Amino acid sequence: MEKGEATKNPCSKVSLYPEQNREPYLTSEEETKLMLLLEHRPHLCDMDILAVNTGMRQGEILKLKPERIDFVRNLIAVTETKSGKNRKVPMNEEAREFLLRLVKETRAKSWKYIFTNPKTLTRYKSIKTVWTTACRLAEIENLRFHDLRHTFGTRAADEGVPLTAIAKVRGHALTQTTERYAHATDEGIRRAVEALQKKQRLVTNWSQEERKEGTA
Repeated sequence: MEKGEATKNPCSKVSLYPEQNREPYLTSEEETKLMLLLEHRPHLCDMDILAVNTGMRQGEILKLKPERIDFVRNLIAVTETKSGKNRKVPMNEEAREFLLRLVKETRAKSWKYIFTNPKTLTRYKSIKTVWTTACRLAEIENLRFHDLRHTFGTRAADEGVPLTAIAKVRGHALTQTTERYAHATDEGIRRAVEALQKKQRLVTNWSQEERKEGTA
């Protein structure tokens, strides 16, 4: 249509599938169950940790090389991204700690990629089958690996991190894209309600003190 090669869109009247009623992030309880099941799949466990702590995409994680990790500035240089633009992703303490171990192991084995299959000596191309099996055993429905990236954004938003900062880490050009995935968790909602209650209590106490002083 944009190139003028067609005069009518044949899909214009095709109905879209209804969206599933699913929260696209991993809860703390689900994460605990999943990590226990992934103990015998250390590479997938490490990918899980990296996705939740950095917001990196699956493809970016699978293509990660040791030389892309800067332990001096605590940054991960993400290349071959979906947008085609390279970006720097900061590491928190948890991500830095296990990446130090992985980089050491990768260099000791002379591997090109951090997540290399020891059987084929090539990088993992897909983790769909093992991921689906782990989620099924953990009794977690409709959770994609990509939702770990959403989990990063959701938890960061819950902690009050500006959407502009989350968007930059995740590689989003527009904050509107980040807003779609920054769903509030139950814990975040609870903190918001408690904060409102504390503020209301302060206002009530102040009002009562004012009345006492006025009566006196």
